[in-house]
Amino acid sequence: MCCGDLLCGSQEGGEQRVDRMTEVQERRCSLQTLLNTRLAELRRVCLQEAELTGEVPGDFPLETGERRPYVRRRVRSYRHGLKAIIRTEVKGLNTSL
Repeated sequence: MCCGDLLCGSQEGGEQRVDRMTEVQERRCSLQTLLNTRLAELRRVCLQEAELTGEVPGDFPLETGERRPYVRRRVRSYRHGLKAIIRTEVKGLNTSL
């Protein structure tokens, strides 16, 4: 009696083992590709966050031996302008009530 398809010593078991290994290797390759895609997406989002905050997030994905990037804050004046617009709108609402 056989204790599992992958453990059989017969010819059919050997062929099944090879087929299973091929499937596992293909699955590993597809998962590695998906992981690389997701890491690239995370890296892009982290850089966008760094441009907004001026600091690189702690979960920024780095390659082996890679240094954290230096990012300058870009939207400082825009954020202050946005706050001024919101304050003006709130004042306008309070006076109309």
